[in-house]
Amino acid sequence: MTEFYREQLETISQRAREGLLAFADRYVQAMRMAGLDPAGSDRTTHFILRLPQDVRLQLKCFKLSAPSTVESVTAIVDTLGNVYRETTTPLPTSDRSSPSWCPRHQTSGHDASECRFGRRPSESTPPVESTPPAGRRWCEFHKSGGSFYKRL
Repeated sequence: MTEFYREQLETISQRAREGLLAFADRYVQAMRMAGLDPAGSDRTTHFILRLPQDVRLQLKCFKLSAPSTVESVTAIVDTLGNVYRETTTPLPTSDRSSPSWCPRHQTSGHDASECRFGRRPSESTPPVESTPPAGRRWCEFHKSGGSFYKRL
């Protein structure tokens, strides 16, 4: 069964309209399903080549200043989480009707207690705010916020 997941991992790529952190989390989960250790350094190039060009350039800068931030897939995902979590625009409180909200992925697919972002199964989730901050409209179809959303 792990061979099937290893083949899936070889062809994994970021989906259209999938957020960077959601893709990173999906990649880590695919590694675990394939029986690979995300904390190991053998798949970092494979992961980096599947990221957008601008993100790869940022990772090069991080590697120069702090090499430990890109030594494994887990370290890269943690670094991306720290960078992109702070730069995302929050959603308005009035547009959030879903009880499950993940502040790390800025989606309503799961809540913070269920989020497996960048952690091993044995690790506990650090405390995060369980409701999204205010700022953008929410599109239930696209599972994201942004100016493309228009109310019907």
